[in-house]
Amino acid sequence: MKISNPVLTGFHADPSMIRVGDTYYIANSTFEWFPGIRLHESKDMVHWNTLPAALNTTELLDMRGNSASGGIWAPDLSYADGKFWLIYTDVKVVNGAFKDCTNYLATTEDIHGPWSGPIRVNGVGFDASLFHDDDGRKYLVQQTWDHREYKHAFHGITLTEFDVETMQLKPETARTIWMGDDVKLVEGPHLYKINGWYYLFAAEGGTVWTHQEVVARSRTLDELSFEASPTNPFITNFDTPRSYLQKQGHGALVDTPSGEWYYASLCGRPWHHETESFTDPRGWCTLGRETAIQKVEWDEDGWPYIVGGHGGERYVEAPKDAIETVAPETRDQHDEFESDTLDPRWNTLRVPFDEKMGSVGGGSLRLIGQGSLCNLFDLSLVARRWQAFDFDAETCVEFDPKTYQAMAGLTNYYNDQH
Repeated sequence: MKISNPVLTGFHADPSMIRVGDTYYIANSTFEWFPGIRLHESKDMVHWNTLPAALNTTELLDMRGNSASGGIWAPDLSYADGKFWLIYTDVKVVNGAFKDCTNYLATTEDIHGPWSGPIRVNGVGFDASLFHDDDGRKYLVQQTWDHREYKHAFHGITLTEFDVETMQLKPETARTIWMGDDVKLVEGPHLYKINGWYYLFAAEGGTVWTHQEVVARSRTLDELSFEASPTNPFITNFDTPRSYLQKQGHGALVDTPSGEWYYASLCGRPWHHETESFTDPRGWCTLGRETAIQKVEWDEDGWPYIVGGHGGERYVEAPKDAIETVAPETRDQHDEFESDTLDPRWNTLRVPFDEKMGSVGGGSLRLIGQGSLCNLFDLSLVARRWQAFDFDAETCVEFDPKTYQAMAGLTNYYNDQH
């Protein structure tokens, strides 16, 4: 059995993959789309089933007014003490000198939910993750944002101890454990303790063609104690422009029950105009960032590497102990709207579907006109992901406008400007 990459097609960025028993779980960014944080499960890493989204109430997530590409960035899913822990960032300000964002924590004993009410953790940076050390202590690991003029905005990776009694950080323990290297833009950190070493996986280079993942390690969690791998980058496609997968980097490491290792990474699949160079520009990733999985092995010095080279492979051997998982063969969707709730594959912008937007059931979806497609506050739009380069989409609309300023129908939506 082989993994065919990408395993999650069309708008599944920033994968956080874990294993609980014989089951693997992936959480993905959802940005300004509601519900927040897409979840999937599998027992073979090949076939994946969609689970209920984690953030499905405005108590857990209210993005009204969030700018395009704000909202949920790089959620971190972990499992410890008999429950799932979910760290997520809600980014309110995307552009400019400031990144106004808040990191939250929610937990549940059942991945299907419900999730606990959110605990505000901090707001000094994004891409936070929770590390559960083997001595029972927990730490928040995150990118830290520096708004100061003449400073690089990505101010290294910060570690802060998390008090499980108060469910709050201990700010006096905060320290920078690694500044990254000269590629800059270090973000998306995840910590793992393996064979007595603390391994730090972090993304660099921005989410463009120069994107990459690097590894550093230390025997301790002391300030600036981490040393970069001599074989970095761990994964990148910057120097493999003709690879099927591009932009690989940000992601998470997981082991199998039998001791194999895999890495889930974001990726892009560009297409090209015949009149364009294949290398500059490299093409256009109209499906957004997707999720790929690569096989990992360890060298004699204890450093991890991607099997097949740091550019990764389109087809990867599945785990030897994989349990074949039954999952849909396609992502096709046909909806007659008979149910009085929306199918979970549908999404709305920033807030959940409610009576202000319209109603569903009895064979129709009724939308009540609000703002335009440029509106960040009040908009009646129900949409789903592109998950294939070639697809057909159609709908039947009953629409009786009384003014030329009324609009209804089918749209290809990228953001409030396109």
